[in-house]
Amino acid sequence: MAEFTPGTRIGLTGGGHAEIVKTIAWVVMLIFVSAFVYSQNDPSSENAWALYTRGDMYLDNGEWDNAIADFTQALKVLPGAGPYFKRGFAYNEKREYDKAIADLTQAINLAPDIPNAYALRGQAYLNKRDYDKAISDYTQAIKIDPNYTSCYNERGLAYSMKQDYAKAISDYTQAIRLDPNYADAYLNRGNAYTFGTREYDRAIADYSATLKLIPNDTYALRGRGNAYIDKGEYDRAIADFTAALKINPNYTNALNERGIAYNSKGDLNRAISDFEAVLRIDPTDANAKKNLELVRKQRGY
Repeated sequence: MAEFTPGTRIGLTGGGHAEIVKTIAWVVMLIFVSAFVYSQNDPSSENAWALYTRGDMYLDNGEWDNAIADFTQALKVLPGAGPYFKRGFAYNEKREYDKAIADLTQAINLAPDIPNAYALRGQAYLNKRDYDKAISDYTQAIKIDPNYTSCYNERGLAYSMKQDYAKAISDYTQAIRLDPNYADAYLNRGNAYTFGTREYDRAIADYSATLKLIPNDTYALRGRGNAYIDKGEYDRAIADFTAALKINPNYTNALNERGIAYNSKGDLNRAISDFEAVLRIDPTDANAKKNLELVRKQRGY
């Protein structure tokens, strides 16, 4: 089964000279702001704003602990919604979801009409598998901003996890209406069609739409492979799993499911080879162990 993928994909891209210039500018600004912070011996509002600014810079650079430290100091003088929201963001990135929720709740109490705080708290609840609270927060964010595209996608994920696939599909569809190039929404709707409503042709269309936008998306290749298995189109399934494995040779789910496809078309030797390959990568993989045992029984040993 393909993973559900909440949130936005974040990737790194080469920026050449422009990226180097940006990095130098960031370092210079950090030095300047830090010099101001260290020059202040009293907890003035000016120093708090400098800490807030530096915390923002640390956020931009993914330095979560440094950002948290600066926002914590700033909050001692300026206990506003902004520092709580941004510290909550940093905690969420560190997967400290309870701390993130506490900060985001403070931000919401201080500024109840900011949709981003509900959206981010919803993401923290989603990661904690508290799906009803996640849905409630995403719904509130959408109430404030009906065009909040990612909230439809992530609320759809929460509905999918609750196996309420009709509502999930409705949310993914709305996300796609708002942004026809939203690859994650196509992927997640494809998952809902495959593993929920069993509408395999629609699933294949959605996975193909994802791959048109992100050609090397291994989740979409694997999802489409599963849909092809369920349609009995084993050669197409094998082609998709093989393509995913060319991108990530250690993708054990794709290896395991390609083995299932080989077994389904009667190619037991290749099925065994794939299951054994999974166990070389992860000797604890229960699915591969079970599948290998079943195929060996078919072979009579």
